Amino acid sequence: MRTLKADLVKTFLKVGTRVFFNEKTPIGIHREVIERLGQLAIKPVDVKIREERIGHLVVDWHEPEHCSPRRILYYLHGGGFMIFSKNTHRGLVSRIARTAAARALVINYRHAPEYPFPAPIEDAVMGYRWLLEQGHQPRDIVVAGDSAGGGLALSLVLALREENLPLPAALALLSPWVDLTASGDSMRELAERDVMFRPSAVQKFAAIYLNGADPLHPWASPLFADLSGLPPVLITVTNEELLFDDARRLHTRLQELGVPSELDIYEGMFHVWQALAPHLEEANESIERIGAFLEQHTADATPQLFEKMALRIV
Repeated sequence: MRTLKADLVKTFLKVGTRVFFNEKTPIGIHREVIERLGQLAIKPVDVKIREERIGHLVVDWHEPEHCSPRRILYYLHGGGFMIFSKNTHRGLVSRIARTAAARALVINYRHAPEYPFPAPIEDAVMGYRWLLEQGHQPRDIVVAGDSAGGGLALSLVLALREENLPLPAALALLSPWVDLTASGDSMRELAERDVMFRPSAVQKFAAIYLNGADPLHPWASPLFADLSGLPPVLITVTNEELLFDDARRLHTRLQELGVPSELDIYEGMFHVWQALAPHLEEANESIERIGAFLEQHTADATPQLFEKMALRIV
């Protein structure tokens, strides 16, 4: 059951996003304000962050004081493929990395409209290739992402498979955006309950990112792609966001194809509530769950450890 603090946060988000962060706000203003707000994020003191460059990519390494020497969290940030960055996600990624006792790599992939589809996917592949070139084993890598970054994580695995590259040990997707056609029932049914987004804003972001590309392209809307043979997947979502059906349909499709999938549904929360850790109890709980999933599927990434779906309503 959600806490009173979560309800207060939802009220604040509803006012702020409906008035300011909507489809009429220029992308440049989105970026400037969000970068400034991102500087307020509280990261754990026992996680060091160092910046590095991989070709044209600027990346952050998150290194907890106590972590596995091999376990890698490869994190792709959300933001509709147009906003947010490695800097805005420092608090969230650091907490997941510390909980999972993993080192985390976060890339600043290129954004639309300057670099539309499939530029972010190409950058995600570039970062993963670099990890392999550094000697990291796929069985030690978990790919994770939130919102558009969750969809990007799934598209990345599809691209890796197409290029005959080894797949990571698992995927952790936080409120993933995997259907750019916006065809899920929740896009209509939850339009008034989602405190952060309106369907029109989702459609605008999709159109800018696609830049004329087919929204049914498997890398654009991986929900409709061939998802067979993927590694185990953890999906977290709340029942009060527009992307609720993206998560539910993805989970169902994975199950039907025999892919180990776990769906965690948190009642009454908001899109990517985990970003409010350590202030929200529900955020801390979800991060603990994600960290445990990362540990489970990298400690000994063999089929014997992969459990079938567990549906949790929190």
